[in-house]
Amino acid sequence: MNTMLITCNRHTEIGDACIGDLYIDGTYFCNTLEDLPREVKIDGKTCFSAGEYEVGFREVLSRMTKRYQKKYPWFTWHLEIKDIPNFLYVYLHIGNKAVNTDGCVLLGQWLDKKKPFISNSRACFTKLYLMVSDHLKDGGKVVYT
Repeated sequence: MNTMLITCNRHTEIGDACIGDLYIDGTYFCNTLEDLPREVKIDGKTCFSAGEYEVGFREVLSRMTKRYQKKYPWFTWHLEIKDIPNFLYVYLHIGNKAVNTDGCVLLGQWLDKKKPFISNSRACFTKLYLMVSDHLKDGGKVVYT
């Protein structure tokens, strides 16, 4: 089975966010924005621990899934980072600041190094989503580290 490796290197805590660099199979892809790491988890406001996790579709018709399906004709199901201890429904998705994360990973470009904000999230997410979903549909495995 062919494995796609998505690697996130978290590197900067700024304001209420943690910024990282995302690589696909060793090639830089975009930046990430997540909630801050914390000693004690606060639901929806804490990033998950580094580790190795499988990524797959979460085939549940949630309110967020319905919204994405309506807005993006290519979207089927959310990409979920699965089996993270003490976390449920951690997605890779669109957003610009920590208030948009709800414990998930946002994709974009960190252009203003003085602000906890990423731009071009929709474009980065679309490109990643199409790559990952095609890989999964072709029977491949996706691992997030």
